[in-house]
Amino acid sequence: MYVTYELTPDNFWHFRLYYLRHKHFIRPALMYTLSGIMGLAFLGGTWAAAELWLTLGRISWILLLGLLVLPFFAFRMFPPTKGRVIKLARQQPGLFCEHTIEISPEWLSEKTQVNESKVAWSTMKSLEEDPEYLFLFVDRLVAHVIPKCAFSSPHEAEVFLNTARRYWVAANSGEPISAEDTAVWPPPPRIGP
Repeated sequence: MYVTYELTPDNFWHFRLYYLRHKHFIRPALMYTLSGIMGLAFLGGTWAAAELWLTLGRISWILLLGLLVLPFFAFRMFPPTKGRVIKLARQQPGLFCEHTIEISPEWLSEKTQVNESKVAWSTMKSLEEDPEYLFLFVDRLVAHVIPKCAFSSPHEAEVFLNTARRYWVAANSGEPISAEDTAVWPPPPRIGP
């Protein structure tokens, strides 16, 4: 079973947004960053007010430097903008081009104009979806992004994902996959030992 599609910058940006919204290990880092920036701004403002009050207009160079550096750190800590993400992604050859993803009971393979790779199901991290895309995570940070519009129907996208899930679950549980299992999801109940 395979699907061929063109990965676009908008598809890639959608993945980045999905990743920031749904991966729990990212949320605490963003919250700590925002809390730290707000805390630094509060301390800097308090210190500036006290310094001005005590010295009647004399601002120390350290305060001035801190106020100048704070926007730089705030800009670097916030999630990157769409333009920055796409600019960095364009530097990776073979990302924005035609992709062919093929699934079999043993592996998931990807073919593009610059590479061909196979990944065993047992090494895949997760298989996820949202209303518009399938995300097949090879790693915590890397996924194959498949737009559902690449399939001829929503049912075909569902069958593709369910088949991939069956292969993934079977590979991680160690149970063999039979021809009947690959044809129907969920598989029919087995009779006998």
